[in-house]
This record gives sequence, C-alpha cells and structure tokens, in this order.
Amino acid sequence: MHEDCNHLCDKLNALIKEGEEVLNDAEAFPTIYTTTLDAFVSPLEVATEMLKTMPENEDVAIRLNETVKNAKIVQANLSHHANLWSQFVVERDNATDQLETKRKPLDEIGNKQIRSYEQVADDLDKLKKAAEELNDLRDLMIKLQSISEQLDPLEAAYADVRFYDVDVEQTQQQYENLISSMNSELQDENILNESAQQLSRELEYLNSKLSVKPIIREQLEEMLNHQLPPLQAQLQSLQTEDDKTKRTRKHVDRVSQPAIETLTEQLNHICLLVKQQLDNLAKAESQEKAMIMRMELEKLQTEPYDEEILMKFEEQLQQLDAEDENMQTLTVEVEKLRANKIERDAIEKEIKIKLAELLNRMNVIRTNLSSMMEEEESEKGETTKDKRALPEIDEQINAFESALNETVGEILPSMNELISRSHQESINLPSLQFELENTQKFVEKCKKKLDEKLAEKEQMRIMQSELAKLEEKI
Repeated sequence: MHEDCNHLCDKLNALIKEGEEVLNDAEAFPTIYTTTLDAFVSPLEVATEMLKTMPENEDVAIRLNETVKNAKIVQANLSHHANLWSQFVVERDNATDQLETKRKPLDEIGNKQIRSYEQVADDLDKLKKAAEELNDLRDLMIKLQSISEQLDPLEAAYADVRFYDVDVEQTQQQYENLISSMNSELQDENILNESAQQLSRELEYLNSKLSVKPIIREQLEEMLNHQLPPLQAQLQSLQTEDDKTKRTRKHVDRVSQPAIETLTEQLNHICLLVKQQLDNLAKAESQEKAMIMRMELEKLQTEPYDEEILMKFEEQLQQLDAEDENMQTLTVEVEKLRANKIERDAIEKEIKIKLAELLNRMNVIRTNLSSMMEEEESEKGETTKDKRALPEIDEQINAFESALNETVGEILPSMNELISRSHQESINLPSLQFELENTQKFVEKCKKKLDEKLAEKEQMRIMQSELAKLEEKI
C-alpha cells in the first residue's frame, strides 16, 4: 500500500510539474491545456479512493493528501485556462466576422470606376458612416485583450490580439485613406471650378472696362502689367491642373465649368485690345520703373537696408527720364534714407561704446569683490572668533555697499537708458539685454553677500560682548 501511495504521489507531482510548466509556457499550443487537464482525472480518482482506505495520521497519507490538494489546484488552473481559450476562440472568430462585414463598404466603393461629382459625394457619405461603425469593434478588442491577459503568458492569444488589432488599424487607415482621397478630389474639383468662375468674372470685368471710353493710359498699363499677367498665370495654372487631374484622378470625373477653352478665348481677346490701345502711348517704361521703385522705397521705410541697396537705387534713378518729376521725388527719398542710415549707425556705435565702458566698470567691480564673493562658510566661522576680524568685515561691508551704490545707482540706469534708446531707434542689440540681466543677477548676489556680512558682524559683536563680560567676572 505504501509503495502504491508513493508511486501515485510521484505521478501526481510529475503531473503538477508538467501542468505548471504548461501554464507558464508562453509558446504552448492552447489545446494542451485540455490534454494536460485530462491526464489528472484518473490519478486523482485513484488517489481519492486510496485516501479513503488509509489512516489520516499516517505520513504517507498526509503526503498524498497534500499532493492531491496541489494537483487539484493545478487542475483547476488548467481547466480555467482551457475554458478561457475556448471563450477566446469564440470571441476572436466573432470579431473577425464583424471586421469582414464592416469592410464591405470599403471594398465596394474602393473598387468603383471614376464617376460624377454627385456620385462620389454620395459614396463619401456612405463611407463616413461605415467608418464610424468601426468604433463598435473597440468593445470586441477590449474583450479579446482582457481574455488574452487572463491567459498570460500564452503568446498565441497575445499574437491573435495583435494581428486583429493590426487588421482593425489597417482597415481604419484604409477607410481614412479612401475618405481622404475622395474628399480631396471633391475639394479639388470645387477649388478648380471656383477658380474658373472667378477668372471668368475677372475677364468680364476687364472687358466691360475696355468697352467704356475714354480709357486712360494708367488703366491700360495696370491691365497689361498687373491685371492680365496674374490672370494669364491663373489660366495657365488652371490648364495645368486640369490636365493633371484628368490623368491622375481615381474617383471624380473632371468637368470644368466654365470650359477652359472659353476662358482662353476671352483672355486672348482682352490682351489684344489692350496692346492695340497702348501702341500710341509714350513713356510707358519710364512710368512703370518709377512706380516699382517707389513701392520698393516704401518697403525700405520699415525694413533694414545697407549702402549697397541705396547705390542700387541711385543707379536705377539714372535710367529714368531726367525731366520726370518721379525722379526728383525718388532722389530726395534716397538721400533721406542715406541720412537716416548714417544717423542710425552713429547712434548704434555710440551705444556700443557706452556699453563697453559700463562693462569695463562692472569687470573692475567683479574683480574687486571676487575673493569676498567666493568666501566659504568655514572661513566665516574663523573670522567670527577673531577679534581682529571686525575691521576686516567692516571693510568688506563698505566694499559691497560701494559696489552696490555704483551698480544700482549708475550702471543699471545707464544700461536701461541704452536699451530704451536702442528700442526708440529700432536698433537690435541682443547683448544689451543679456548684459543687463547678468548685472541684475550680480546685484542680487552682491545684496545677499552684504546681508551675510552684516549678520556676521552682528554675530561677532554679540560674541565679543559676551567675552568681555566673562573676562570681567574672571
């Protein structure tokens, strides 16, 4: 009996070990849970019957009973994992079927041929609704994730969840890509037709102006040099985009409204009329150059410029008609800009020189205080005990106060004044603000050191007073 009992214990322990290995095996094939579970049934039945015939207090019975308890725990875990896997398979298959169902609109619409704007817009609405329904799969994903975590560390469950998650993400991305592609083509069609309609209105406006007489030279130059070129560029761009979309579109059939051919005829007719009326007008080139130069000079009123730019303007002025009043005005403006630049450069130089002087003063102050600013706490303690150190502390206090008076009373106000002046003159000197902040930090540190020295002096005075009283008693 004892031999049979020991043999049964060994068999159950082996099953327990095998079961625990299966439960902890990340690479296990899920059906092994059931196979291993079944292996426990017969030995446990035999052990249960055997325990009924054995005295409970025998060592071999106690060992067998403990082994049976451990075996039942592992058996229960295996049963739980087997049930979880079965549940996982059902949920996984259901989730896969749901995903396939929700992919149908994507596949059907994605495989359609190029079609009218209205048909694509209708398909887009259907596609957006179908894409929103993908969110329903999130609950299935959460459920699968939960079961896979309970099956930890089973890699097969995690892998299936990852694959499904990737499939869902890919499907969502495909929906987004198709929606984006269709929406982009619809928007592109709207933009192209809005551009064509705008161009048509512009051409109708210019044509109506040309039909009104008399029309002055400036209006014709404006049309020829400023209004028609952008319209020509716009028409060319529209033609290029029209050709491109006809080659590359997958969904929306390109239909220009109005037709590009009609717009081209209207624009060519207007260009011909403008050129015919400009044939007898003189000095057009000089007037155009003067206008462009004036615009560029106006920009320089608010932008940085150098001597090279001013020289360039003077060269361009020489190309204008000497009797043209624009030349005289522009010459005065160029001279005014040069005078402003000279004045501004002089102010900038002056600010830099004054800043250098202030920095030199600060360097002297920092040098004079360097040893005191770096004084360690241990050194303070020694001086507190030394009666001869009181004059030295007074000297240090005077040095800090003198430095603060000079820095706060003279140097910082001077720096603020320089910054204010640089702002007034629109001079960009980042070093000014940097040095101001450094000086302000130095002042704060110096004030802190002064407070420490004053406290140290007071401590020394108290100690010396106590020592004097003690000496009197002695």
